[in-house]
Amino acid sequence: MDLKVTENTETLPAGPSSAPETEKAGAVEAKQAAGPVLDISSTYFDFGSVYLYSTATRTLTFYNNGSRDLTISNLSMTNSSFSYSSGSSFTVPPGEGRTITIRFTPYFSQSYYGSLMFRTNDPQYSSGSVYLTGTGRSYTP
Repeated sequence: MDLKVTENTETLPAGPSSAPETEKAGAVEAKQAAGPVLDISSTYFDFGSVYLYSTATRTLTFYNNGSRDLTISNLSMTNSSFSYSSGSSFTVPPGEGRTITIRFTPYFSQSYYGSLMFRTNDPQYSSGSVYLTGTGRSYTP
């Protein structure tokens, strides 16, 4: 939320028998941006080392700091070892957040890289991505 400081001029009575005095007062006014404004809890997740065929999870929250509904759409993953818990689009009302779960399930002993890609109706950020990494770890007796 942007804070805007304005200078107001108020007329205050000095007392019952005297003339009013003019005083400048600094007023702090919270200004909410017009339209949707995206804020995201993270742009990178490292899942670390995960045993093969096991699943590790992380949560990601999309916040709307604007004054109109924020639409998140066209969610997709660039690597099938990563997945997410919601549909491909959803709406976040002003002043609220929407949390999704991102999962990593490795099938081979190797490093994995991917991204969660998405589009928004925020005029400042029409698209975005969250970078993902993890390593598949085999069981060793």
